[in-house]
Amino acid sequence: MKFFIDFSILLRNRNYRFLYIGQFVSFTGTMITSVALPYQIYYETQSTLMVGLLSLIQLIPMVITMLFGGVLADHYNRRKILLIAESLLAIGCLLFALNASFTEPRVWI
Repeated sequence: MKFFIDFSILLRNRNYRFLYIGQFVSFTGTMITSVALPYQIYYETQSTLMVGLLSLIQLIPMVITMLFGGVLADHYNRRKILLIAESLLAIGCLLFALNASFTEPRVWI
C-alpha cells in the first residue's frame, strides 16, 4: 500500500512536468490572492459588508464564464485558452500589487 503520490511521471514526461509546475504556481498565486484581497479590503475599510461585496463581485464573472467556458474549450485550442487565461490572471495580480503599493490604495480597483 502506497501512502505517497507517485511523481515518477514528472521525471518521464517533460510537457507534463511543465504543466504540473505551472498549475502549482498558478494555484499558489490564486490562494494567496484569495486571502490577501479580503484582508486588504477589510484593512482599508474596516467593513465586513465590503468584504462580502467583494465575494459577490468575484462570483459574478465566475458564473458568467462557467456558462461559456465549455463551449470555448471545445471550439478553440485549449492550450491557447490556458495561456491567455493565465496571462490575464498574472496581469490582474500585478495591477492589484501596484494598487497595494500606493500610499492610499483604491478599493474600487
